Amino acid sequence: RKTHVLEKKEMSFARRFRWLGILLVTVGIAAFVEEYFWDMLIYREHGSFFEVIYPYEISQVTGSWGLIIAMALLALPQQVHYVMDGFIWKFNKKNQFVKQMFANNES
Repeated sequence: RKTHVLEKKEMSFARRFRWLGILLVTVGIAAFVEEYFWDMLIYREHGSFFEVIYPYEISQVTGSWGLIIAMALLALPQQVHYVMDGFIWKFNKKNQFVKQMFANNES
């Protein structure tokens, strides 16, 4: 079984800056959309901010089952994030150096 090593190519500063910008804009939009839905469906505390950008199209969820479903759906991205972190940062033979990075190295 052959293993292929990708050649590391140096990215220009402009390209790094562009990718960083794309990343920050994408994360910012995702965070805004998530907070918008939390406020529209559950909290209704920051409508003066969110409705200036895009008016609420759905009324606040007040029923028990509606709140349960809305909160479960809105919390799902956070839960997926935690599960993915668990697989990425797990301490096993594949990630043998992760434990060393987080170990207390004080003498």
